[in-house]
Amino acid sequence: MTATDVCLYGTREVDMAQLARICLGPRLTSFLQRRALATAPALSNIEGELVRRRLPLIYDYLSPQPSHLLSLSLDSLNVSTPGSSASSESQWRLPSVTRPAPMPRGHHLIYFPPQVPSSELLPDGCDELHSPGQPYNRRMWAGGSVRFFGDGGPLLNGQRAVCVEGIREVNIKGKEGKEKIFVGIERRVAAVDEHESDDAVRSRVWTQFEEEQGVSMVIERRNLVFMRDRTSGEIEAAKSTADTPLRRIMKSNNCRHPQV
Repeated sequence: MTATDVCLYGTREVDMAQLARICLGPRLTSFLQRRALATAPALSNIEGELVRRRLPLIYDYLSPQPSHLLSLSLDSLNVSTPGSSASSESQWRLPSVTRPAPMPRGHHLIYFPPQVPSSELLPDGCDELHSPGQPYNRRMWAGGSVRFFGDGGPLLNGQRAVCVEGIREVNIKGKEGKEKIFVGIERRVAAVDEHESDDAVRSRVWTQFEEEQGVSMVIERRNLVFMRDRTSGEIEAAKSTADTPLRRIMKSNNCRHPQV
């Protein structure tokens, strides 16, 4: 029976790997980690597969309301100047689509949500679209950038728009067994025709080189790093480090040097 077989455990179905972990504990965990190291796909294959991966297009209708609500939320963080009204009537009024304004810079983040069912999410709550797969289950944010063109983004007039995602590059660093896989994701935002096909959209919006603007109004770069699961020894070491009291540095009003 393999680790992917399923049996009845009590009154519910469980994966055999999960059942074995319950019964055998650290010994099986160590075995599975060694097996994952031995059966991990070749790093060169991972790099090629990720770059060739065809990610689904993300469509949205650019209503001004999400952007308007975000502006209201952020407005409370602004410091009002003397003599100005922090909440005038015009400030609270929803903008009209007959006199549309461009999407403010940065507001593209509240449009184009990932359209992935919750049943397909990974244990960390993210989707698997950018993941190299097992055994690289740990992911971290590794930086990013955004380029805006024109006034910041497409007009918020209810028009149809798209976010075209693609994996621009993959860099693998570190020796085998401790490697880190850096995945560079590019997201391009542009307005599209209501009846434009997916292939036509992808061909028109995505460019051969990252530096090209093309028809995009917003180009975002996201860098993620994927790593193997920690070994039992690494987990115990991390726990011991977490229990170490943190040093608090306080600045004295009467001294230029901090006190520990």
